[in-house]
Amino acid sequence: MVYGEAHRALELLEDYHSKLTDPSDKQLRSAIERVIRIFKSRLFQALLGKLFPYLSCALLTS
Repeated sequence: MVYGEAHRALELLEDYHSKLTDPSDKQLRSAIERVIRIFKSRLFQALLGKLFPYLSCALLTS
């Protein structure tokens, strides 16, 4: 479930990034590129997998 949501968030970011064509969007494009690289990193994927059980438990008990 979390992997699917993370993948969907990545798709949305990439789509939004592709629509930023104005030169004034350069800083925003750069920031989004950094976030996209983080989402695609193996470390992020590993952390997402390790943290999911704890996040699920915390959300269910709140």
